[in-house]
Formats: sequence, C-alpha cells, structure tokens
Amino acid sequence: MRLNNTVTIQPIDSTHGMDVVGWVVYSDHVLIRKKTKERMRKTFRDIQAKLDRCIELDEHDKGAINSYIGSLKWFDSYNLANKMIRPVIESIKE
Repeated sequence: MRLNNTVTIQPIDSTHGMDVVGWVVYSDHVLIRKKTKERMRKTFRDIQAKLDRCIELDEHDKGAINSYIGSLKWFDSYNLANKMIRPVIESIKE
C-alpha cells in the first residue's frame, strides 16, 4: 500500500517577509535578519576593540570582514554598512 505524499503550499503574508538563511525577503526589498545583524555587530565590535589596542587582525577577522561586506551587497543595507563597517575599514587604513 502506498501513502499519498501531498505537498501543501500556503500563501505568505507579504507584510511580514519570508525568513531565508539570514535574510528577510519582502516583495520589494531584502533585509538582513535581526540575529545575523546582532552577530555582525558583535564581530565588528570585537574587531574594533583589537584595532584600538593595536593588536593585528588574524586571518579569521579578515575573513569575517570580507564575508560581511560580501553579504551586505545583497541586502538593502547602506546605512548598516556605514554604521558598522566603515569605522573598522577606516581604522585599518590608518
């Protein structure tokens, strides 16, 4: 006897967006998920603390910076990038 495996599709309310792998996708824009943003904020705060103490960044820190910069290109995140990433990049250039 074979069971009937049916898939049901439910419509998504477009005002709340759909949570997908660190993103929240709306009908007209894409934002970064709150938990991902908090994790990014902590990472950049730790990196900035290292730079303030004149500790050289290791490969993990450099990879995290590049990863977040690459990810933010896909989000509507101009202001977020200016707040979090720009100060760290300017500290590195000094």
